[in-house]
Amino acid sequence: MTREELKRVHAAIERHAEAIVAIAEQIRRHPELGFKEWKTAALVEAEFRRLGLAPRTGLALTGLRADVVGGAGLVGAARSGW
Repeated sequence: MTREELKRVHAAIERHAEAIVAIAEQIRRHPELGFKEWKTAALVEAEFRRLGLAPRTGLALTGLRADVVGGAGLVGAARSGW
């Protein structure tokens, strides 16, 4: 990742900081056991869909991921079930 790409990622995180913190707080307030994160997985799936991503669900029970291809050809993924 180049310095400019990293700056763009940082700027995007800053723009969405309030929403990121709100999701984290919702997960923190409703903890779930490992491999039983059904509510967390549903929350993350809904957020992925809201962002226009196509999540793949059912990975390692409650895991999910959504691939993102950026303008610079970058590919990223996120998952529930940390």
